[in-house]
Amino acid sequence: MKTTNYSLIPFVGVMCFFVLSCKKGSYATQDPKPTGTLLISLTSSDNLIEANLYNEPANDKFVGSDFLGFSYEKVSLTDTSLFNKNNVTLINLYKNLGVGSIRIGGNTVDYTYWSNSLRKSNNIKDSVFKSDIVRFAAFDKLVSWKTIWGINLGKANVQAMGDETTAVSDNLQDLVGSFALGNEPDFYYRNKYRTPNYDQFSYSKDFKTYSDSIKSVLPKAIFSGPETVGSVYQTQFFNDFSSNISLLSGHYYRMGPAGDTSITIKKLFTPDKDLISMVKGSLTLANTVNMPYRLTETNSVFNGGQRGISDAHASAVWGVDFLCLMAKMGVAGVNFHTGNGAVYVYTPISQKDNAYFAEPLYYAMLFFHEASIKRFLKCDVTKGSDKLSIFSFERTDGRIGFVFVNKDDKADVSFLLKQDNLIKSISSYTLNGDTFASKTTTNINNSFVSANGNFVTEPLVTDLIADDSKNEATTVLVKAHSALLIVLN
Repeated sequence: MKTTNYSLIPFVGVMCFFVLSCKKGSYATQDPKPTGTLLISLTSSDNLIEANLYNEPANDKFVGSDFLGFSYEKVSLTDTSLFNKNNVTLINLYKNLGVGSIRIGGNTVDYTYWSNSLRKSNNIKDSVFKSDIVRFAAFDKLVSWKTIWGINLGKANVQAMGDETTAVSDNLQDLVGSFALGNEPDFYYRNKYRTPNYDQFSYSKDFKTYSDSIKSVLPKAIFSGPETVGSVYQTQFFNDFSSNISLLSGHYYRMGPAGDTSITIKKLFTPDKDLISMVKGSLTLANTVNMPYRLTETNSVFNGGQRGISDAHASAVWGVDFLCLMAKMGVAGVNFHTGNGAVYVYTPISQKDNAYFAEPLYYAMLFFHEASIKRFLKCDVTKGSDKLSIFSFERTDGRIGFVFVNKDDKADVSFLLKQDNLIKSISSYTLNGDTFASKTTTNINNSFVSANGNFVTEPLVTDLIADDSKNEATTVLVKAHSALLIVLN
């Protein structure tokens, strides 16, 4: 028997993967009974987990190349060093992930004003100037990420809306993904933007009024929405505007608020049935007109994140599991909320003294990118555990891959891998970290993002011996608090 410890593998490159959860007892439901060709059988050494992976599509969904994304508060545009063509480190951090989605919005979109002039001071934080858009566009053209641009609806101004959307369109051109009006209008009364009787019908009325006004000066404007947490606003919005928008959007945080005593690593990894229900409901709406549904703002803990969780290795392991699950369910993409200040504990990319750093959650995005998933494949799990997720998929290069996510903080899991001799070798990548609480040890195949934002790694390639007549097979070890990507050659 050949034994390979995949969790100690070195890794170079940028990770890109879209996956299928195939375990019982997890977030997702069990796949329909497969009828395709059996690729691999997996059995854990303790016989508590058993799975069969099949060469058969799980559904008719394909994962887009722009699945990964960042979400920023609109006030971030006032930092002239952030989205800047000279910010080489940030540009490299983006390029590591291929192409993706930038969303400009957050709570500050509804109290950030527009000025159709040039910025004269870096200290003005309540307004976005025309020169800020010019600077952002120069940055964005170097990374080629399409942008969902948020417009102030909380304190709406028709003239400003027209001027701003025109400036964005003129400068970003084909990198404009869509325009979104406001942020979380389901909380507008709480945030004192509207009266107590403001509801989903009021928002639809606002959206029509102001989107029509924008189209009167920018006929080619494309809209998305509603950038809400709750389903009531989203359903009404979709019913009213499904023929006028290009994207259905929603927000999700696993827990919160930051500082609450209920926030724990255990809860982070506990399956969230509300998430599954929300996503299924949104996809049911979007699929009726073949519209993409995207989580345009999401992360682990709302109100900035929880120290020791959102900025630790736990967030990286959770991030891999979350990205895979959302992609498997058919979500078009995920934008992790990101920030350039100390308050943004959960940010994938942090900033200090004009230097930019990859945080643990960023490695989850790298890992997902390396997987390069085209579509999910079916698997049949006869035994499973909530502490281990298994995802299988066809890659964009035609090869088959699968991912293990071990959410146990102490126990390793070893699998006996049996196959039919068609698979000659395995390329593997492991998301490592000393402990869930570690903030500086997250890596992929023992490779780290450099100070200038570059990332390089290599897969571990292992020859397979699978001759049942000789009772030979391969043992795969998935260490505690890690994720493992295996590609079949």
